[in-house]
Amino acid sequence: MPLFDERAPEGTRAHTLEKGRSRLAYLDGYLNGREFLLEQFSAADCYLYTVLNWTAARQIDLAPWPSIQSYHKRLQKRPAIAKAFAVEFALYQEEQARSQAA
Repeated sequence: MPLFDERAPEGTRAHTLEKGRSRLAYLDGYLNGREFLLEQFSAADCYLYTVLNWTAARQIDLAPWPSIQSYHKRLQKRPAIAKAFAVEFALYQEEQARSQAA
């Protein structure tokens, strides 16, 4: 969550990103050759998809982690995830517009 805190002390974002890189590298290795986190699609995949969406909101490029990038794109093609994402993204855009207007 420190990536979303606009009032966090200077350096917090850089520190958080540095810690996150090793975790993303681990996840990338784990997902290499796997379709899902577990043997089959599960709620864990839905949650990870949501967390990975936060990277876009914070302008974090997933290109250095190709297995994660592929996994994220694959999940986004699932009809239920695509539908939930569309609804959530619309709410996010409304909130951004409200914040900018304030």
